[in-house]
Amino acid sequence: MAVAETTPIAAATNGGEGDGDKMGFAFVGSDQRIHAFLTTTSAAYSAGEEEGLAWQTADVLSLEQSADPSMAALPFPRPGTTPRSDGPVTTYWGWSASENGNIDFYVAYLDTSSHVQCAGMYFPDNLELIPGGAPSPDKQYLAADLTQRTGAPPAAPWSGITSYNWQLENSQHIVYVGTDGNIWELYYLGNPASDGLPLWQSNNLSERTGLVGPLAPKREGPLAATMFELEQTEHVVYIAGDNTIRELYFYNGSWGSNNLTEAASGPAPAAGTALVTYACNYQDTLHVFYVDEAGHLDELYWKAGAWYSTLSLDNLRGKPPAAGSDLAGYSSESDNVHHIIYTSSENEIIEVYYTGGTWNYTLLVGAPSPIAPLSETGPIAGYAFSEGPNREHIFYVDNSSRVHQKYRGASSWNDGITPG
Repeated sequence: MAVAETTPIAAATNGGEGDGDKMGFAFVGSDQRIHAFLTTTSAAYSAGEEEGLAWQTADVLSLEQSADPSMAALPFPRPGTTPRSDGPVTTYWGWSASENGNIDFYVAYLDTSSHVQCAGMYFPDNLELIPGGAPSPDKQYLAADLTQRTGAPPAAPWSGITSYNWQLENSQHIVYVGTDGNIWELYYLGNPASDGLPLWQSNNLSERTGLVGPLAPKREGPLAATMFELEQTEHVVYIAGDNTIRELYFYNGSWGSNNLTEAASGPAPAAGTALVTYACNYQDTLHVFYVDEAGHLDELYWKAGAWYSTLSLDNLRGKPPAAGSDLAGYSSESDNVHHIIYTSSENEIIEVYYTGGTWNYTLLVGAPSPIAPLSETGPIAGYAFSEGPNREHIFYVDNSSRVHQKYRGASSWNDGITPG
C-alpha cells in the first residue's frame, strides 16, 4: 500500500518490556485508511537475522470493524496538512489494557470530524492480530471515539496528536489542541486505585496550568509529549503564541508549567519547526529539539533541576535541517547513546548522536540513493529497544512512496526490509 501524500509515520516500541521486543508503526495509505505494521524481534534476533523479521500488516479500520459490527461506521482519518510526525496519527504501547495482561499496540488518530479515535490490537509472540470486542462501561479501553466518551472538545483543524504511556501507573495518554485553542489530555487509568472511575477521562492542561490566550499553542504549531519513567513525570511541549517553547509537566500529583526558552536561554524557534522530546533515563535527563530562527538544530535539556541549551548541533558537518524538516529523537538506553534525526536541504537523512560526552554525526541516507527520502519535509520516525544486536530503527517514506526502514547493527547502519 502506497502512503498518502501527507501521511505522518507514527512508530512505537515496547522497549524490551514484557515478552520480547515488539515494534510497530502506522501511516495513512493512499486509500485514506490507516495501515499498521507490527513485528516481534525475539525469534529473528535469537538467530541473528535482521531479515528474518516478519512484519504483520493490518488495515486498522477493517480489523476493528470485523471484530465488532457496532464499529462498522468507524470514521476515516482526517487528511494531514503536512507529512510530519505531528500529524493526525499517533501510536503507543499500552501496558495493562488487555484482559490477559499482554502488551497492546494502539493507534490513535483524528477523524474527519476531528474526534479522537483509538483502536487497539493485541499482539502476542505468534504475531496474530487479535482485536478487542465491543466497547462497554467496564471495558472502555476498547472504545473508539474518545472525544464522545470523555466530553472533550474536538481537535482544532490544524492540531496534531501525540501520545505516551506510563508503565508504573498503567495509564495511557493522548494529547492534542482543542477547538478552544487549549491543550487537552485524554487519559486512561488502568491502575486498580482507579476502580469506580471512568477509565477514559479528559483534562484541559492549558486551563489547569494557566497558559491560555497568547500562552496557549501557536496556531499550526508542533506538539510533542513524553513520559519520564525515572523521574515519574509527564511532559507536554509546544510553541506558544508568543513564540516561546513551553512545557507542561505532571509531577507529584499536579500539573505545572515552564517557559523553556527563558529557562534555558535558548534561541527562538523558527516558523514551521518540528519539535521532539524524549527522556534519557541512563543520564537522568530530559531533551527537547527544534530548529531555531537561524535555521540551526538546537537542544534544550533538563538535568539536576535546571534547564540548559546546546546550540547549532548541525555545525558538525555544516548540514542544517531543511526548512520544514521532520525530527525524530530517542535514547538508546542499553548503549548509553541518544539520537536526533532530520533531513538536510540536500535531501539527506542526518543522524546527530551524543555519546561519551561529545556530539557526533552520521549520514544515514544520501540524496543519490535509490531509496532516498521522498522529500526534504517527509516524515521520519525512530526508536531504540533493549534486546538483540540491532537495537535502533529509523523509518521514512522513500522516493517510491513506500515506508522504508534503516536499522543499526553492531557498528553500522543498514537497509532493512521495506514492510509491505
